[in-house]
Amino acid sequence: MKTQKPLWNRSAKLCVTTASLGMAFAAGDAFASTDYGPAIWNSAYSGHWYSSGNGHGFHVIHDMEGYYLSTISYFKQSSTTSSVHYCVNGKHDASSDAAAGEITQMVRESDYAWHVRCWNTYCTGTEHEGFASNPAWYTEAMYVASAGISRHVASKFTFGKDRNHIVAHGQENVSGWPTWAANNLGIDPYCNSHTDPGPYWDWSHYMTLVKNTAVIKHAVCDFNGDGKTDFTVYRPSSFTWYVYGVASPVYGTTGDIPEPGDYDGDGNIDYAVFRPSDGTWHVMGITVDQYGANGDIPCPADYDGDGQTDYAVWRPSNATWYINGQASLVYGASTDILVPGNYYGGTSAERVIFRPSDGTWHSPGHANIAYGTTGDIPVPGDYNGDGIMDRAVYRPSNNTWYREGMANVQYGAAGDIPAPGDYNGDGKTDIAVWRASDGSFHVYNQVIQSWGVPGDAPLALPSHIRRMFFPN
Repeated sequence: MKTQKPLWNRSAKLCVTTASLGMAFAAGDAFASTDYGPAIWNSAYSGHWYSSGNGHGFHVIHDMEGYYLSTISYFKQSSTTSSVHYCVNGKHDASSDAAAGEITQMVRESDYAWHVRCWNTYCTGTEHEGFASNPAWYTEAMYVASAGISRHVASKFTFGKDRNHIVAHGQENVSGWPTWAANNLGIDPYCNSHTDPGPYWDWSHYMTLVKNTAVIKHAVCDFNGDGKTDFTVYRPSSFTWYVYGVASPVYGTTGDIPEPGDYDGDGNIDYAVFRPSDGTWHVMGITVDQYGANGDIPCPADYDGDGQTDYAVWRPSNATWYINGQASLVYGASTDILVPGNYYGGTSAERVIFRPSDGTWHSPGHANIAYGTTGDIPVPGDYNGDGIMDRAVYRPSNNTWYREGMANVQYGAAGDIPAPGDYNGDGKTDIAVWRASDGSFHVYNQVIQSWGVPGDAPLALPSHIRRMFFPN
């Protein structure tokens, strides 16, 4: 890689805790990234990047052929002639190691790292812990974290979320790409001789995550990051979250509304509540933020496609959607039910409502669609695994699930609360109910799991739907 002294060092000095960063970081080295929220900022050695280039037109995927913390330490040494924008941890190997999926940024996105020879001034890049010869290093936590980076830089620099623009270090070996790259990216496609990330990197799964279908495919209540919906109930009497197979923390107070979501973009669902009394959001271990007011209805979702759940509320008094970081929008009526999601194939959730008076679905800029009838409970999800939310309703009068474009399924009993989610991790939303009479989850064609007691609230069903139909 070439060397060149930059015009300045743009390191930010934003203090965060270093407790979880591992032994490679000295106190004071690690700060919060101002480019990408989920990342830690820990600069590569001063001057080991270009401060100008030819524009960021694609993103390169590497493996480290080594370990996360030691690679970060390596890039911080003055004797090196290499750097990279981001590093991602694969496995939590020891108590001193960082968490799986942890992200460190080492070069600013506006600058050009030294990682791919003659491509350096045309791209960004991510290094991944592990070894191309061993698939064990490519964990789901790593894929999810890395996909968030790729999705972010592709959106920021407006290049395609596809295999022409999100490429391997050894992309010159992909048939057809060298000719395409020479004609469209203006680079010499053969100036790199590496072959990483190797044959075990799951490009199909990775690109599915990059295109944000992971969010659509129900990470709902996935508190351990394994890609499956966890059996989860909230007990208002003790403010306790009971998650099957996971610790059960106490979080919240009287009147709080549980609103689990991935608020920091790390691929795991966070314990969170919206406090209607003062319009604050409380996310365990992360933050307390004011967004909303007394009487607002919380409707969090990933509205900008960055892989993070956004604070959002709907105000019945003026029928207005307020989404953190976006313009407010008047849309809907006081009796409508909020069902935001990706129903049209984009990369982010859209403002969508279900009108129970006539069973119609409404979204700004799209035609109204009739699907359901009075008394139906909306239960949208990605039931066919295509990465797009399907309109669906559960009809308590006959315990039948109606899913757009799919066969109807009778499943449930009187008094059951629908609890759809991806319980087996196959990327499809499963038909499921929670039986309030005895506290048990019933997943269609899969399992019956006792979990919870009468009076608990199952959290797979979005809070506005649950409170609208099951106020107790």
